[in-house]
Amino acid sequence: MHILISVATWLAEGLYWLMKRFPVKHQVCFFSRQSNTVTVDFRRIEDELKRRDSTVKTVMICYQFRGLRDGVLRFAWAQLRSMYYMATSRVCIIDAYWPTVSLLHHKEELTVIQIWHSIGKIKQSGYQTLDRTSGRSAELARAVRMHRNYDYVIAGGPAWNPYYCASFDIGEEKLRNYGLPRLDEVLEGSEGAAQLLEQYPELQGKTIVLYGPTYRKQVLPPPYELTALFDPEKYAVICRFHPNQRFTCELDEQMQRYSQGETFDFLQICDYFITDYSSLALEAAALRKKTLYYLFDYEQYKEENGLNIDLPEIMPRVTFRKPEEIYGMIEGNSYPMEDLEWYRRQFLPEELGKSTAKVVDLIEENLN
Repeated sequence: MHILISVATWLAEGLYWLMKRFPVKHQVCFFSRQSNTVTVDFRRIEDELKRRDSTVKTVMICYQFRGLRDGVLRFAWAQLRSMYYMATSRVCIIDAYWPTVSLLHHKEELTVIQIWHSIGKIKQSGYQTLDRTSGRSAELARAVRMHRNYDYVIAGGPAWNPYYCASFDIGEEKLRNYGLPRLDEVLEGSEGAAQLLEQYPELQGKTIVLYGPTYRKQVLPPPYELTALFDPEKYAVICRFHPNQRFTCELDEQMQRYSQGETFDFLQICDYFITDYSSLALEAAALRKKTLYYLFDYEQYKEENGLNIDLPEIMPRVTFRKPEEIYGMIEGNSYPMEDLEWYRRQFLPEELGKSTAKVVDLIEENLN
């Protein structure tokens, strides 16, 4: 495998050298492996860029690739296309590891900005998880030059800085604590959130409970032990799972009912948010949504993946191992809002609502 990577990199470098003979344009390129469509973060950055400067050109390549089943040849074509756009752009924006960004040698004129895809580092990732069950092998990480060539990394609140540095193996001088553009949209509200109440009229008049756990590589049983506790006459329980999450059996109709639509829209209309190690807890905190942590596999997850914050220690009154305890707090209407306010002050960016503008300011500094 490592020999194949070395040969492919050598060939790509030769082709890239030829591409770099083309002139650099007034252009920004965006590459994402998080989605096959343009993400909220990319859309907001592009809109603000073009609002400020109608002459700037933008190029988007969005191709979700997590394994062989997603199409190696199509992903290779996306990488090839990205090489040309990097060779002819002044700024490159990515939201995950993108092979050609980290593997190749770029023109001095190119600035690479990693915005990542979460506004904090609750879970360990990247260089923090090498040779762990949920991480990459250290040997492979070196072979693919994981997370190299970044000029800037957009981070969340300053409390996360040591973990960004450890995850990307970079110095703190590369961090910018702006938060992600989608945080602005969450705070502003979206038309999609209002449309959900029209699309699902049964939500009207009920206490809406959103369950959004993080992705796990292992196959899980559906969380019926949690959802079955809530009286459907009083509560509407919405489950939003990672699209790649696998279950031991097919989900029932009710658990799949709300599978369409943006999770951020559901977050805006919910009364309670149940999660675990997902960074969605930070968006929920920005919205002051009552967030409860259901950590049914805490010891296992901490060992196999690793965590940067100890949730049972820092948020003990809203962290639970049993679904009955979660239901008890919601049914008893006893959520401690002062804990949520402390969490917001501790882990969110200091200046909310200006993430898009700050990211675009940084792009313009390097574009012009």
